[in-house]
Amino acid sequence: MRRISFYIGSLVLLVLLVTVLGVTAQADSLPEYRYLGEGPGTFETPLDNFIVKTLPFDFKFVSGPTYVARSGERVWASRGTNMAPPAEWEVEVDLGQVEEGCIASYVGIDDDVDERINSFELDGEVIEIVTQGMDFSGSFVIPRDGDLTFIANDSVGGNFSPCGDRVEPTPTPTLEPTATLEPTATGTATPGPSPTATGTATPGPSPTATSTAVPPTPTITSTPEATATPTKRPREYSCVRINFEVSGDDAARGLYIVQETGGKLLASWYALDGWQDSGWFKDIDITHENVYVQVLYYRGPDTEPVELTILNHAPDSPYGWMSWGVCHALEVAWPGEKPEGAIVPEDPAPAASEQSEQAASSAAEEAAPAEQTEAADQPATSAVESPAAPAADSSSDVEEQNSLAPASLNG
Repeated sequence: MRRISFYIGSLVLLVLLVTVLGVTAQADSLPEYRYLGEGPGTFETPLDNFIVKTLPFDFKFVSGPTYVARSGERVWASRGTNMAPPAEWEVEVDLGQVEEGCIASYVGIDDDVDERINSFELDGEVIEIVTQGMDFSGSFVIPRDGDLTFIANDSVGGNFSPCGDRVEPTPTPTLEPTATLEPTATGTATPGPSPTATGTATPGPSPTATSTAVPPTPTITSTPEATATPTKRPREYSCVRINFEVSGDDAARGLYIVQETGGKLLASWYALDGWQDSGWFKDIDITHENVYVQVLYYRGPDTEPVELTILNHAPDSPYGWMSWGVCHALEVAWPGEKPEGAIVPEDPAPAASEQSEQAASSAAEEAAPAEQTEAADQPATSAVESPAAPAADSSSDVEEQNSLAPASLNG
C-alpha cells in the first residue's frame, strides 16, 4: 500500500515539473522609438530616422540624420519602420479576433503622464493597462479567444502585434490505476471471553452504571464584533493645465483663467500669440472633492470674457472637471474664430512737470506780442507772469491701462 502511494505521488510531482518548465516564447519584431524632445531646435537621431508630431494632431515620418523642429513639435528617433504610426485619440480601435495563449506586444509614443489611461479590452473586459510615457512598450498573454480592442483615451501613436509569440500548454498525461486494492476488515476478532457491556451492574443494594460521567457544559464567551467606523477622505491638493494641442488651435495674447463654475478662481495664465500649453499649476485647493470648472479668456480690462470649449469635458456636461489629488489637463479649443490679441495699452499721459513746462511755453508764446506792443507803457522792472499749469494726476489711468485682469479678480 505504501509503495503504491509513493509511485502515484512521484508521478504527480513529475507532471507538475513538466507543466511549469514547458513554456516557450519568441520575441516579435516591432519598431523602436526614442523620445528626443520638443521644438524649436535641431535634432540628430541616435537611431535611423524620425517621427514628428504635427498640429493639428498627427504624426509624420522624416528621414535622418537631422531634423529642424518648429515650435511645439515633438520629435522621436525611430528604427525598423519607414512610416509614421497612426494617430489615435478618444477612440476604440478594433484589433480583431485573437486566440488564447497568444503573446500580444505593442510599442507607442506620446502618452502624457496624467489621468487619461489607455488600455486593451477583450470582449469589453480590461486585460492590460498601458504604462504612460513619451515612449512606451509592453506585452501580455491573451487569456481566451475573443475580440480585442484598444481604448485610446489620450492622444497616442503606436504599433501592435496580436500574436508574435505563443504560450503552448503542455499536455497533462492521464493517470491509470496499476493495482486494485481489495477492501479488508477494519477489526479482527480475538479469541477469549465475550466482551462485557460498559454498563455492568455491581452486586449490592444500588446498582451503579460505569458510564455515568457527564461532560462539562462549555461556557461560551461572546466577543463583540468590531464595528467599522467610516472615515472621511482627506482633502488633497490638485493640479491643472490649459492645453490647445489636441484641438490644433493656439492661444491669442491675453489672460486665461480656470475657475469653478461657482466663480472661485483656481489658476491664471498670461499667454502670448501662438502658445499652446500653460504647464502645470500645482497645489490648488478646490472647494469639494469633485468640481466643474471652465476656462475664460480676457483680451483686456473691461472686456467680456470668451469661454473656451473643453474637449475632454465631464460626462453629460460642457464643463471640465477637477478632483482632489488628481492632475488633470483641460484640452481646450476656441468656440469659433480665434479672437484678436490683447488690447495693447497706449503710452501713458505726460508727467505733471512736462505738462507745466508745455503750458508755460505756450503762454509765453501767446504773451510775446503783447509785450512788444505795451513795452513803452510798462516799467522796465515789470515781467510777464505765466499762469501756473495745474498738475495732472494720470497714475490711475496708467494702472487701468496696464491691468489685464478683470475687475472681479482684482479683489
